[in-house]
Amino acid sequence: MLTIIGLLIIISIVTLLMMGKTSPIIAMSVIPLIGALVAGYSFTEISTFFFELGIKR
Repeated sequence: MLTIIGLLIIISIVTLLMMGKTSPIIAMSVIPLIGALVAGYSFTEISTFFFELGIKR
């Protein structure tokens, strides 16, 4: 299931950027957020991924 969601995220980002429908900042931040929510992660878990794993203090 996660593989399918990940592939859909990548395809969506590439498609939207190639068609010029959105800016890269929006495409690379909002679409993965929506994909994580669809995968069943909560906002708390997503923020934990971002702050503890993504940003090294």
